[in-house]
Parts: sequence; C-alpha cells; structure tokens
Amino acid sequence: MQIFVDRHIDALTPERLARLVNVHGALCLSLYMPTVRSGDQTRQNPIRYKNLCKRAADMLAERQTPGAVVDALTARLGELDGGDPRFWEHQSDGLAVFVSEDDFDSLRLPQTFAECVCIGATFDVLSLLPALRLNARFALLNLDLNRVRLYTGSALSLDVIDLPDVAESLRDHLGSIEHERQLRMHSVGGDGGSVVFHGHGPDDRTRKDEMREFFRLLDAALCRALAAEHLPLVLAGTPANRGLYREVSRYPHLMGAGIEIDREADDPGSLHARALPVARALAESEVQAALARMQTGARRVTGIEAVLPAAQAGRIDTLFVPEDLRIPGRFDADQGILHGEGDGDDLLNQAVVFTLVQGGQVYSVAPSASPAALLRY
Repeated sequence: MQIFVDRHIDALTPERLARLVNVHGALCLSLYMPTVRSGDQTRQNPIRYKNLCKRAADMLAERQTPGAVVDALTARLGELDGGDPRFWEHQSDGLAVFVSEDDFDSLRLPQTFAECVCIGATFDVLSLLPALRLNARFALLNLDLNRVRLYTGSALSLDVIDLPDVAESLRDHLGSIEHERQLRMHSVGGDGGSVVFHGHGPDDRTRKDEMREFFRLLDAALCRALAAEHLPLVLAGTPANRGLYREVSRYPHLMGAGIEIDREADDPGSLHARALPVARALAESEVQAALARMQTGARRVTGIEAVLPAAQAGRIDTLFVPEDLRIPGRFDADQGILHGEGDGDDLLNQAVVFTLVQGGQVYSVAPSASPAALLRY
C-alpha cells in the first residue's frame, strides 16, 4: 500500500532526471510555468500554457527553424492535456514540459517556476534541481501498540513495509507467548488454562518488561527489513513508547527527532504530513554534509570557468548549483572557451548535464556568486 501526500505531484526521480539529461538533439524545448492548484484561478493554467507555447513557436521561428519542424514541436506541446480540460484542475505549484523531436515529458512539482522557454541542444534542467530534495528517503515506525507499522518513503509518499517475523500488536505478541506456554504445559500433561495478559494491571514493571521484549523483536525485524537501504528512522508514538524503543534498539540510523501521535490522528496520511518537516531536515542535512566534504576536500574549484571544463572532462564528483543563477553563453569543448551572453545556451545547465551524464552528484544550494565543485581527481 502506498500513501501519497499529493496525487498531483510527479516524482522527479534520479532515473527520470537521467533520461532528460541524456537527450541530445538539434532542438530541445524546455517550458516552465507556475500553476494554480484549485479554485476558479485554475482556468488561468491552460491560458498561460497556450501563451507559453506561442512564445516557443515564435522563438523557434526567430532561429529560422524550418516551418515543418516548428509545427511538429508545437503540435507535441499541444498534446499535453490529452484533450481533457480537467487536466488543468489537477496541478501542483509548477509545471515543467520537455519536448524534442523524439522525446516528451512533463512534471507537476510543488515548487513555483517563473515562466520560461529554453531552446538548446539539451533540455534545461536547472529549475528542476530543488525538487530533487523531495527524494530524500526515510523510514517511519509507528509505535501504536495496537497496530505497529513500518513505512518507508519520502516527502512524496509512504510505502508500508511488511514485518512477517513479528506480531502486529502487543496483544498479539503476548497471546503468542501464552499459546506457546500452554503447548509446553500440555506436552508434559499440565492444564493449559486461559490466556492471561500481564502488565495491564498495577504491575507496571511487568508491562514494561513485556513491551521491551516486544520492541526487541520488532527492532530485530526492522533491522533485517532496512538492512539494504540504511535509511534514517523516525519514531512516531507517545514519548514513553519512543523512549522505551530507544533503550532496546540496535538500529544504527535512529533519528533524534520523533513524532507525537494520538489515537485521533495516527492514520498513514496524518503520519506522513507530520513527517514532512523531518524529511525536509534530512534533505538539508544531506546538502550540508556534501558542502562540508567540499570545504575540507583538497580537490575543489569555484567559478564557471573552472567548473564547466571539469564537468565536460568527467572530473566532477559533486556539483553545487546556486538557486536562480543563470550564466548565458556557449562552451567550446575543443578549446575550452567560454563565450559571453547572447550565444543561446546556459553554461551552468551545460555543467549540470555533463556532471549528471558522467555519474556525478548535483545539489541545489542557496544563492551565491558562483557554482562550486568537488573533483574526483
């Protein structure tokens, strides 16, 4: 089962971004625009998009693009909504559309874009980079003793993870223990009697011991389930239950932050909404850790004049791109020359494409004077 925080958001996965940056052709159109989620103002969405498509056609004509090519590309742009006007009523905060002769993709994302049309030999992906932070993954453990659940996900969705080796509730755990005890007694001729649940009366120490044992089994199953991903784990539950789980847990990536829950709002959707600040903090901590590696690394460069040739040569391990920065120009791969404004491409976008195509990491960071990179060699 998967729970989406917003069904009108398209996930910008690394694989999807990789497909975009690997498109190379004579003409690649990238369109960005803000969109309205709900209300009467959603009527402006198709109008704004139609105007943007006209701007794209005019820009193509200014480049003396053959009329047949212009018609083919604009026709593909016109197929975005599939003829369904309700498409425009189901948007997020921004829309990105990518069209070439052989490729088409669109993304509804929870970030506002300035209206923009870019034409080049590759798609312009700079504006997409902040959305990559939505992909930071984490695990969430709901410690409701009546129904313990483990989830994995991101800022976009949660998936339920089955833990077949452990009971779903404390009551089921205690019932299985009592059942085993009765079987042992019957095997030696004893009287099984009825199931008795300890710890629900005045003996608080007994109840805590039972909970600790249940949490140990739960933690062991969780460690097995998450062994491959090493995800940060967020605990949801009462302070007492979270504290008790921490006492027994051996999971190495348990986060300090937790989520308070109550019986009126412990459904998956509510849990996910409460986990979003944690997801954002995780994404930011990942960026800060990468920045710290660059600051202490010996192989680092700053400025587009150094970054772009290194990206073209496949030397960049991690690239840091200031938000909202554009550097118009063109890169001569043979001579390594950067030309000035008016040459049609964006130098920073070229650095991003080179880096991603050759397996490097790219992070969007706060606005600053210039891009920076940590080099492989």
